[in-house]
Amino acid sequence: LLICDLETGEPLARDDFDIGSDISHGQWCNPTLVQRRGKSYVLYGGGNGVVYCTETPDRKTLVEARRKHGKTYDNRTVPRLPVSWKFHGDPQAQSDAAEPVPPYVMGMGSPSYTCLPPPCYDPDTDRVLMLFGYDAWNGAKPCRSWLAAFQFGDAGGDITKTALAWGTPNIEGGAITPPALADGLLYFGDRRGNFYCYDIKTGEKVWTLPLRGDLWAAPLLADGKIYIGTERRMFYALRSGRTPEILSEITMPGRIFAPAAARGNTLYVVGDGFLYAVVDSTTKKQSF
Repeated sequence: LLICDLETGEPLARDDFDIGSDISHGQWCNPTLVQRRGKSYVLYGGGNGVVYCTETPDRKTLVEARRKHGKTYDNRTVPRLPVSWKFHGDPQAQSDAAEPVPPYVMGMGSPSYTCLPPPCYDPDTDRVLMLFGYDAWNGAKPCRSWLAAFQFGDAGGDITKTALAWGTPNIEGGAITPPALADGLLYFGDRRGNFYCYDIKTGEKVWTLPLRGDLWAAPLLADGKIYIGTERRMFYALRSGRTPEILSEITMPGRIFAPAAARGNTLYVVGDGFLYAVVDSTTKKQSF
């Protein structure tokens, strides 16, 4: 995990998480920036199935440290980001059993847990929502995932056995899409085409909608709707909330792996070989 200066692109800090030999395949997760109680944190899901939290220093402090070291500023002298807390995603790590977490297995068919979608933070419950699972390319089959909600770690250290609020049973389809949160609900899809809605406070599965095609893209929440595309060239508009409904189902010219984006009254949909700008038909504005 690196912090780089936006103005110069220079690296200003790196993590001190000690991730390396315990990675089953690779590092796929994006970091998540969280503003909480006047402080800034970065949440990062490692390739070893552990979510790490670190408090981010202010830019002025990091820039001054770089200037102090000058030409000797390298991997040995760059400031390290300490672990504020960590949460291990292997379900066996949650239990009070005496057995240790199994050692990481590398290579095809690895049963070791990893982090693929980035962690989400819900300020209303002060919880982190994370999908843990097997590596989508290298992991054990069938690909499974589970959704965990755990409290933000004020105490610090390893919060694996103390912070879990709730967790789901195994999601057999395996989920790799970044979740979306709104109005106390969390939405995500799996690789069997199932789209889920969960209650953030209770962990209750509110509904499931079967869609056509693997879901790789993050859902977009906009205007009371959920927009999501699949690798079978389908694009859906769903109604958000506790009552599931497919509002529209459109066949596209190619597969969809990227999330849709919205600006103003225009929805942008990008897929394998195409880019569409869709405009609200009730307005007179035209797409490019």
